Amino acid sequence: GKNVLINNASGVDNIAIGSNVLKDLVSGSENFGLGNSTLMSLVSGSNNVAIGVNSQPSNNQSGNVSIGSLSMYSCLTCSNNISFGYASMFASTASVDNVAIGYYSLANNNSVKNTAIGSQSLSFNTGQRNTAIGFNSGINLNNGSNNLFAGSGSAFAQTTGNNNVSLGFNAGSTFLSGEGLTLVGALSLIHI
Repeated sequence: GKNVLINNASGVDNIAIGSNVLKDLVSGSENFGLGNSTLMSLVSGSNNVAIGVNSQPSNNQSGNVSIGSLSMYSCLTCSNNISFGYASMFASTASVDNVAIGYYSLANNNSVKNTAIGSQSLSFNTGQRNTAIGFNSGINLNNGSNNLFAGSGSAFAQTTGNNNVSLGFNAGSTFLSGEGLTLVGALSLIHI
């Protein structure tokens, strides 16, 4: 494609397929970009994989895997992340050691060690070490750490809180904040 690896001075073992892929790379090695504008602004990062139009276009760090158009779109200093799905980790700018699987999962995350599996899970998360499995699980969590949400819609409304467990369909879907709560079963604590 056009403007591929045009600034490469010392980087080795890089593969670029599509226009503007690895365009600014100077010294990074072992990167793979497939899709227009993937890894476009990467200068010195290594060991990245980006597949999909505009996947990791601004990132300049190492060790990321992003698959899906617009995945890790806004990342500037993101490293050691796995992002699968359209717009997963979309607005994250400085994330480390996260796993996002599903459309818009961990979309606004700027934190570390979170796992989100399911469309829109942990979309607004800023806390650390949270795990959400299921569509919209923990979608509104803004400030909380060490939480476990499993089940579609689990902890849907929670915005803050630490060390909580919500297991089951819509478990804890109406509580906004809590510390050390364990909610098990579909629709548990739905009416407070």
